[in-house]
Amino acid sequence: MRIVRFVLRVLLILVLLILTLVWLPAGVVLQSLSRGFGLQLDPNYLMSLAPVAPMGLLLVFPCWRLIRMGYRRLGIILLVILGGVSIFAVNLWGLFGPIGMLAAAAASSLPAWIVLVVTALRESTQRAVGDVPDWSEDPVQTIARMRK
Repeated sequence: MRIVRFVLRVLLILVLLILTLVWLPAGVVLQSLSRGFGLQLDPNYLMSLAPVAPMGLLLVFPCWRLIRMGYRRLGIILLVILGGVSIFAVNLWGLFGPIGMLAAAAASSLPAWIVLVVTALRESTQRAVGDVPDWSEDPVQTIARMRK
């Protein structure tokens, strides 16, 4: 049973990694389709999307961390809103090449990083004061300790 659980977790991690690498290039292709440019299967066009793939990670990492910290709704909202902005910005700044695309992806993910830092600082200060339980350990033990 443990092996099956381990294999399922590894498969889930691989699927999530593929999705985090594919969402920004897929958005760029979909936006070009919506503008009426048609699907370009030119190898040069497809290879030009290769540097865009890791740029999507700049936004996914802070949103994923917010979701893991317990701010699920905030992480998803940031990912959806800033994801659309990131797709538009990467398309616009793609005219300046990979450096322009990287700058656009970094600038559009900056609000998510700011929210993550502020939220983490706020939570750590509240934990130091004792207002927020520490959920990094076993939740059952944390709830039992809170009830005492």
